[in-house]
Amino acid sequence: MSARGRPKGQPGATMELTGHPDHVLRHEPSACRRCCAGFRNPLDACGVAVNFVGTSSSLERGYEIRRSVIFLATAARWCVMSVSGSGSSDVVQKINEALGVRLLPRPPEDFDPVQASDRELLEYGYPVRPDIDLHPELHERWNRMMSRRMLFIEPQFAIAPDWVSRRQQDLVALTKESWSGIVARPSPDDPDDHVTNVRGQWTVPAVVSPKNYSGFYTCMTWVGIDGYGKRDNLRGQLLQAGTFQYGDGCGTYTSPWWEWWPGEYAKTIHNFHVGPGDVVFCSISVHSPNTAEIYMHNITTRIATAFGTLAPGDGVVIGNTAEWILETNQENGRPQVLAQFGDVYFDQCLAYTRNRKWLNSGQGDLLNQTDVNGEIIATTSRLTDHPFVVSYTAEP
Repeated sequence: MSARGRPKGQPGATMELTGHPDHVLRHEPSACRRCCAGFRNPLDACGVAVNFVGTSSSLERGYEIRRSVIFLATAARWCVMSVSGSGSSDVVQKINEALGVRLLPRPPEDFDPVQASDRELLEYGYPVRPDIDLHPELHERWNRMMSRRMLFIEPQFAIAPDWVSRRQQDLVALTKESWSGIVARPSPDDPDDHVTNVRGQWTVPAVVSPKNYSGFYTCMTWVGIDGYGKRDNLRGQLLQAGTFQYGDGCGTYTSPWWEWWPGEYAKTIHNFHVGPGDVVFCSISVHSPNTAEIYMHNITTRIATAFGTLAPGDGVVIGNTAEWILETNQENGRPQVLAQFGDVYFDQCLAYTRNRKWLNSGQGDLLNQTDVNGEIIATTSRLTDHPFVVSYTAEP
């Protein structure tokens, strides 16, 4: 007889995972254990049930996900939705419909964006290549970026209910305090022209807490369409996408995100990873007043993703402005504390219009962010026609 266990040949009693457990324990947490915010189910409209299922042998490791069960996890200050198991494709489709998302076909393994036609680039969500005659340098850089082997992933989305909670009002009153960067407009000589594409890249900053501050601090970098000035009507919306850098007493975090504003929630792409020092390229292409495609590319890690999105409600994109912005997050219509971010360099800043004209950031207006006392805390400096830098100028 061995020192441990039953004699050889005698039936054992080893615990094993089973698809038919004796008991099933259901767990339904009511709040995030980190931020203490109550869970809200954004999927009520599409009829998807949110359940938590685990077996006695899986509780130590976490929840076992099967069938069409949605697992809500928590990370930092938002609640993540992911789906796995048989039947999950129907749930994913319902989630995406609820979020106004359309997944694009994945490019073939041997797909070469450099050799692809404009129609093929559009089909798979790639950004329009810059005009070789008007912008030969950016055309060459686009070719170099797209010629590098990359992993193209299918995005998975999460809800960020605490982000970008601006009041539904004109942004003029808010941009002076919370925005720095550049805003460009189509030529006033062509009033029927509108922005249909904006793109840019930046190096994700490593943020730290302002001096003598231990609370929540933020820094958002993004490209967008229609974010500046008075909205033409109550349907006009800002479409934006980029990276969100923030911190609290427990650490610092970075996440890719996108949003139609005004809308119910900002969304994150929780399987598209970015971090401080990564160079991120982002492009937004509007194909109709209420539909668009977003392309995000982590040039450092060579991972890219793209998806289509539908404006919430009866919202539309007008296309009056293109933006390349560093922003402080909003809470109840007021800026939160700006993180110390050092210098953030923006490059490849271009916009394309309905009448096939190219705009660059060198043709736009500079914005400097101020605090509540009117002191400049983030300064924008133009380098050449395309690149510019936003510098943290508040007291360290």
